[in-house]
Amino acid sequence: MLGTFNPYSGACWTEFVITFFQRCFQLLTGQTSIASDELQVIVLAMISASAAVVGVFLIYRKMTMLANALSHSVLFGIAITYLIMRSALPGFNLSMSFQAMFVAAIITGFITAFSSELIVKLSRLQKDAAIGLVFTTLFAIGIVLISLFSRNSHVGIELVLGNVDALHIQDLPNILKMLLINLSLVLIFFGGLKLTTFDPTYGHLRGVSLSFYNYLIIFLLSITSIGSFRAVGVVLVLSFFIVPPLIAKMHAKSLTSQILLAMGIGVFSSFLGVSINRHIYTSYQIALSTGGITVITLYVLFFVNWGFVQFVEQLKRWNLLKKWQENPPIQT
Repeated sequence: MLGTFNPYSGACWTEFVITFFQRCFQLLTGQTSIASDELQVIVLAMISASAAVVGVFLIYRKMTMLANALSHSVLFGIAITYLIMRSALPGFNLSMSFQAMFVAAIITGFITAFSSELIVKLSRLQKDAAIGLVFTTLFAIGIVLISLFSRNSHVGIELVLGNVDALHIQDLPNILKMLLINLSLVLIFFGGLKLTTFDPTYGHLRGVSLSFYNYLIIFLLSITSIGSFRAVGVVLVLSFFIVPPLIAKMHAKSLTSQILLAMGIGVFSSFLGVSINRHIYTSYQIALSTGGITVITLYVLFFVNWGFVQFVEQLKRWNLLKKWQENPPIQT
């Protein structure tokens, strides 16, 4: 259960880190109850890992625009389901049925994909323009529905931006299911995903269904978006899909190592984001969005790694130039 006493209250960054690792063994052995800050770390870490597994394939398949579309348009499905459930069950709040939200996200994801492809076929629009048209329309309708039929403004804000601070221990099983589904499906279909990502022509010649793996990616995108919306919303989740895989791509060579590194980066940034947010609140009494701080941490890590890679590349160029100057080619 979630402990009422927070051992991280008044802790600066170093105190947070020390306390967290001291309590890890106690939590694993059941000697203490989980604190709210620890719940935030666990939830964000599982979301980051789930999104990173899918995100690596998104980068190589050049489907980041579709990920952006699905992460936004899923709000339409959430809004419709929320309104239906609220009408059927008076007093219904954001602690929604995961099964209902799961189905809504899948349906919305496929509606977005089908609608985008239909617009491309029926018009002269490019694919990215069609995707942008569909997801902005569905996103706008979702916002209008929430604002029109919900008098609680916090509902709309939490759907769009999320609120990891408001999560409960009961939310963990659903997020764990999301992570296990992603890991299981990617592991089962890893060979096909790899083949259709890097050599779709050869895969087609071998009789591999390219459409099946495209829709598998859409499926994984949809369930990850729905599993993450209460914590980080339908907007910020896009950063978890994109940034860790981009950082991993800078350093790892094989696809497997990129997936593992991206997951590790996501987990590390989640811990760092929560600890920094606690430090800011302790030192300056400023309450910030934990999800927002975590995303900012991701982008800081990206630019630090990008700068490091660029610096290393420049050093290599200088070394090559120096060797060329010391041993110029023989003129004939």
